[in-house]
Amino acid sequence: FGQGHNSASAAIAKTILAHSPNANVIIKRIEDLRPEWFNKLQLKSFWFMIKRMPWLFDWAFETEMRDGRKAKHPLDRRIHVDPRALEEYLAEEAPDGIVVAHQLTADLLAGLRKDGKLTNIPIAYNHTDFFVGFFPNTSGYLDYTWLPHSRLATVWKNEGVPAERVRVTGMPVDKEAFRETNARERSQFLESKGLSAEIPTVTIASGGEGIGDYPEIVKQIANAHTLKNPKKPLQIIAVYARNPSHPAPLEQMRAELLARNIILRPLGFIPPTELFQYIKASRVYVTKS
Repeated sequence: FGQGHNSASAAIAKTILAHSPNANVIIKRIEDLRPEWFNKLQLKSFWFMIKRMPWLFDWAFETEMRDGRKAKHPLDRRIHVDPRALEEYLAEEAPDGIVVAHQLTADLLAGLRKDGKLTNIPIAYNHTDFFVGFFPNTSGYLDYTWLPHSRLATVWKNEGVPAERVRVTGMPVDKEAFRETNARERSQFLESKGLSAEIPTVTIASGGEGIGDYPEIVKQIANAHTLKNPKKPLQIIAVYARNPSHPAPLEQMRAELLARNIILRPLGFIPPTELFQYIKASRVYVTKS
């Protein structure tokens, strides 16, 4: 669910293969075990709340966390996936081990474990967030939990998760994607995109849905730059991704900004590898939390 979880899964798979090149690593989307109509409806509902009624999303999230802490069984939470479907899939694949990069799947596996199933397959849960919620309860049923920060490890242990089952690993990322680039590589990339390596660059990107008021963000960055450096040029890369409300107003701003020596480059959805190149070639990266 989401590019962040997908990226974590891909990074974990890449690391496993680096250590064991002959391993057979399968990345499974848990939503494949649900009806496609339900996935589409949930996705539309999720982004509708995020964009139009963020207060409703906050309420729904807090309610889910609160109810999740009260649940007596992991499968009592709002999972919307038949655990039998996952059990059947795992029986067919017969894996030697399972690594989970999303809470929903972790709850499904925790529920099956609580019911005395999958006891002969080691399961590791990679927690890809920095909040606690009801997640330590889920970890109690699994063999290992990989956490991004040492403070979370303290919380997990205080919640009763055995210390030997908790590992502070950091957030799984593709090391090659985050490899530092040199000046020549940055220059080559920007020039290949019709941009200049001699001009300071700002990249704005906030996920596949382009969350945020991009025109206002661009306006504020441009105004701040003009106020401080009225004669110096600037390049702004606005990766609005799949947000349909951004292209038109951003295009309208290009001419006015160009008159102020500011180059605006609006971009739709681009491959993550290309986005990383823009980020690494920038002085400043603006994103969501």
